[in-house]
Amino acid sequence: MVALHYYPQLAWVLVPFTLLVASSRVILGLHYPSDVLAATGIGFVLGYAGILLLP
Repeated sequence: MVALHYYPQLAWVLVPFTLLVASSRVILGLHYPSDVLAATGIGFVLGYAGILLLP
């Protein structure tokens, strides 16, 4: 969130990378899909809060 906010031109690299990392955690059996979704939501909220609170 924060990186995309400040460097939107890197979205073509950052978004696929994060999706691949998240899916690899499930595929390798290291996390349940619900764990990955929960962590994604928490990260999204914290990143957005950081953007709003610290301009």
